[in-house]
Amino acid sequence: MAKYVAISDLHLGQNKADNIRGGQFCTLSQISAEFVDAHNTARQTLGALADRIAAFAGGDDVTLVVVGDLLDLSLAFMRESLVDLLGLLQRLPSVSELVYVIGNHDHHVWCLHSEWERSVVRMQRGELPLSGSLYHATSHDGERHDVLSKLCSAQLNRPVQITCAYPTYAFEHVYAGQRTRFHFTHGHLFGGLYTAISTILSQRLVEYDAEQVSATVNAPLIELVYWSMSQAGDRLGADGLLEQVYADIQDGGNSDVRELVAQAVDELIPDGIIDGIPDRLERWMAVKAVMHAIKKTESSPASISQDRHAELVTTRENLEAWIHRVGIDTQTPTFLAYGHTHVADEWVVPDTSIRSYNLGSWLVEPNNPPPQQQLLLIDVAAGRVSVDLESL
Repeated sequence: MAKYVAISDLHLGQNKADNIRGGQFCTLSQISAEFVDAHNTARQTLGALADRIAAFAGGDDVTLVVVGDLLDLSLAFMRESLVDLLGLLQRLPSVSELVYVIGNHDHHVWCLHSEWERSVVRMQRGELPLSGSLYHATSHDGERHDVLSKLCSAQLNRPVQITCAYPTYAFEHVYAGQRTRFHFTHGHLFGGLYTAISTILSQRLVEYDAEQVSATVNAPLIELVYWSMSQAGDRLGADGLLEQVYADIQDGGNSDVRELVAQAVDELIPDGIIDGIPDRLERWMAVKAVMHAIKKTESSPASISQDRHAELVTTRENLEAWIHRVGIDTQTPTFLAYGHTHVADEWVVPDTSIRSYNLGSWLVEPNNPPPQQQLLLIDVAAGRVSVDLESL
């Protein structure tokens, strides 16, 4: 394939009535005409994207590389997200292959593929499942996702190959007379909670490189937070649950969380710690300290809820640290595309030959700026790489 279009953070499936009324929706979703403004925005945005990709394709086939969070399985069910995906691909007839770099909000798509390949298919043949962890990193070429490929091909009446990669998709080509690397990863492993957990446990996984450690360690956590909760019901998505907890904490003395912390302190230090200080005062100090630590996560870039919309300087620092942590060759000319923070950006990583692109987001969110999108357009045969900076 000679032409690639890279985008990030579509969050397909975010089209529920409650979310739209609250000011949040995916601009590429199938929005009900009942919500006039959101419906018109989505229709116009999808049309503009389709026109831009068609113009770039020029009659050729195109590989669409989605750098994470294609689907949003934290606030949407699988069916609704896939309906949106089919609607998107229907408008992009030049896309013959979708390379799906897994993010945090759609991580279950990778787990579904892994369990199918490692367990279900083999048991259907009367064979035992493969041993080892369900959660693993793919090669940088990715792996064909047979289940999604069959679904999309059947529903669209044309062949569409879905290739999944986690946590990185990469390839090399001669570009401008030099061996050049094209590197795609979502960005949720650069910093914050996921990096902290993999760092803590890395000493127990010494046989793996840093990227494999991040992919392996964080998979169960991502599953718990972003997919398992969404399956409990429309109102129990990860963001909704966290927001409820934080809102409760802000309730001060009436906080249920505060009461639970106080009960835990009473259980843990019933007789106090320091002689001469009343036990009641010690418990009060312990409760205040714990509540302060919990509240601090609300404004910390390292928390799950605040990873998005991080300041550019923070994101850049995290990316630079990640590049050195996983051992990316900094001297080979490289185009590196990522997302996750929903803030579009383009810059050259200092003292490297790496030009990086944060491709932004297609998700409207209350209390945040309008979404910024970038399309990274790669024409290998013509030796051209360009970026569409304009919001569509």
